[in-house]
Amino acid sequence: SGAKMYRELQKSDAYKKIPVLIVSGHTRDDMGKPDFEELTMSGVGVYLEKPVTPDKYVKTVSDMLGVDAPVSEAENEDLRAKLEQELKDASPDELKRALEALKKK
Repeated sequence: SGAKMYRELQKSDAYKKIPVLIVSGHTRDDMGKPDFEELTMSGVGVYLEKPVTPDKYVKTVSDMLGVDAPVSEAENEDLRAKLEQELKDASPDELKRALEALKKK
């Protein structure tokens, strides 16, 4: 189990520094609740309940490692839709300025 693995990691000075992410579908039932309670009491602060989306995994791991998470597919779609709308509504002058700004980057 994840709890057993975590306990084993904690026995080693080198391994207990490894960030641990617990993912379980049993945090609320009789099968997993004791392990979950033990882990949260012993300091594991990051857990996810199944089902977990890929975006949620990436965001959580990025947060644990202190790095910026990449933009998700859903956010990309939202940005693309907003940009398309902005372009449809833009005047020729606004489009020209936007193109010049992009060329500078």
